[in-house]
Amino acid sequence: MWLYKLKKQNSHVILFIDMTKMEQQKTSITLRKQGFSYNDILKQVPVSKSTLSRWFNNIPFKPNNEFIERIKKNRSNLIDNRKKVKILSEKEAVNLANNDVGKISKRDLFMLGLGIYMGEGSKTVCLRLSNSDPTIIKTGVTWFKKIYGLSNKNFMIRIHLYPDCNIEDSIQYWSRQTGLPKNQFHPVYIDKRINKNTRNNRKLLFGTAHVTIHSGKKREFGILLMRRVLNSIEIAKDRAGLV
Repeated sequence: MWLYKLKKQNSHVILFIDMTKMEQQKTSITLRKQGFSYNDILKQVPVSKSTLSRWFNNIPFKPNNEFIERIKKNRSNLIDNRKKVKILSEKEAVNLANNDVGKISKRDLFMLGLGIYMGEGSKTVCLRLSNSDPTIIKTGVTWFKKIYGLSNKNFMIRIHLYPDCNIEDSIQYWSRQTGLPKNQFHPVYIDKRINKNTRNNRKLLFGTAHVTIHSGKKREFGILLMRRVLNSIEIAKDRAGLV
């Protein structure tokens, strides 16, 4: 934009053209076409961003290598900072968790197992723990052994699979996870329902494990143990004020 100024000189009024704005516009457009950002241009041309926006309205922007490298560096720094924040947060969480948990007593283990069975265990017919997470299954098996004195021979396992699961691989996986021999596995159940939601396909590669307690003809491991576990859960909930 050209600016016109009136100046009195020797009794005459003379018209002067101030080229500053025009030169700023020209310089700005040249820099923009060279791929510089608004901030880069503003360091050389002291105008407002709204002015640049008006000047660049019909000028396509193709960032130059300097701009691209700076963006990459900024993004890399941002990712590094986020990683550092995450690492510090995880360390803090671990320290807090260590203080929260402290030493684990046998009673602590007992209550932990009750919580797991309350969420994942069968409440009717028999004692059975079902889950696709091997940690839950392993913890449950260990809990029954340490708290109630069961041994491997008191457990039988059935695997529920999807059609895309490999049967032999799944049996091997759950045998390794639980420590139970393959002769204590029931025949595999494969869910072949046509109308079954397929969202778990390729997610549960080894299916779901269903571990059932067998008494081995010992009364204390039969219906009495089931009633003992279920009543312990109810008593714990009542004393904790959860019901």
